[in-house]
Amino acid sequence: MVVISDILLNLSYSITPPPQQQQQQQPQPQPQQQSPTLKQPLPPLNPVYNRTCYVYHQNVTAENRCCRQVNYSRSRQTLNQCSLKASEHLQAQNRRNVYWVVLGDSHMRYIFTSLLTLFNGTHLQYKQGKREWRSAASLDTEIRQKKVWQSYSVRDQSINFTLDYYWDPYLENLPLYLNKWLADPRTMPNLFVFDGAQHFMYNSEKVYKSEGAEAAVVKYRTALQRMRPNLVSLAAQTRVVFKLLDHILRTDIPQHPNRPNRPHPLHDDTNFDLNNRVAREVLNGSGVVVWDSTLPLSHLYAKECLTRNLNTPPRYYWKCNDHNHVGFILSDQYANMIVNDYCNAYLDLGVEYCGQEHT
Repeated sequence: MVVISDILLNLSYSITPPPQQQQQQQPQPQPQQQSPTLKQPLPPLNPVYNRTCYVYHQNVTAENRCCRQVNYSRSRQTLNQCSLKASEHLQAQNRRNVYWVVLGDSHMRYIFTSLLTLFNGTHLQYKQGKREWRSAASLDTEIRQKKVWQSYSVRDQSINFTLDYYWDPYLENLPLYLNKWLADPRTMPNLFVFDGAQHFMYNSEKVYKSEGAEAAVVKYRTALQRMRPNLVSLAAQTRVVFKLLDHILRTDIPQHPNRPNRPHPLHDDTNFDLNNRVAREVLNGSGVVVWDSTLPLSHLYAKECLTRNLNTPPRYYWKCNDHNHVGFILSDQYANMIVNDYCNAYLDLGVEYCGQEHT
């Protein structure tokens, strides 16, 4: 089994100054301003979510070279400190305690499950709908082993932390949530992470076969365009992150022998690229962070699955028999990226750590 490295990732970026240009003599020399000293460039915006900041290793891990990341799986106490300090900051602004929302399809459910693993502890509770709160001690293990198509609320009152997962694969309910949050900022999450596209792709097979990929992506584009104004308003007030589609193993396996010539939008890796491009275009300039640092990891994962077909219950770090998802060896890393982006600014860390651009 490949084991995720527990190292603390290093900062490594530099700039080479341009060669000096030879000064030209002027008939009437004018005083010249001294050129400013060249400094290290700032890392790209949102370096946790930006693929250009990472080096991707063959053991299916990613190393951030723009800023340092903390491995939060090693210290629940550090997570507690983050939530408590963030709550103090939010309360001073007359806002609610730490409240995160993860919304979308089953890929978001995987990330939600990995966040559960990070925050798991004696005081963690969950509920579904109007049911009573109950212990969440084993919830992450249960979800790793079965498919669920429902929403969850999770809380840890000892650290003022709440996490909601909304099952909304077609983004049908998202406009309602956006309206609610914008109407009353006290209900607004401090962090909102969502995705889309894959279920749109799944249901676009007829159009994809008859009219092509560009026609098949119209419904997805339209759904994002309709929500864009409210997403712009939300992103101006809180952290909003949209996760692009990962590469999935289904695009690499042969089609079913009984239908060898049947095209399908989920069998075509270039169609995934098209849907990701559409999301970038619609969300460009909106203030929504487009998360693409997971994509190279998903390609490495698929390559390893094709070589070794690993399956590792009950935690399912590897789940190569599932051709529609990556295993938890990746989603656990994705969850750690999210926590680094949110938490690091509230902890006593140096400026070289990710997330400091929020301070």
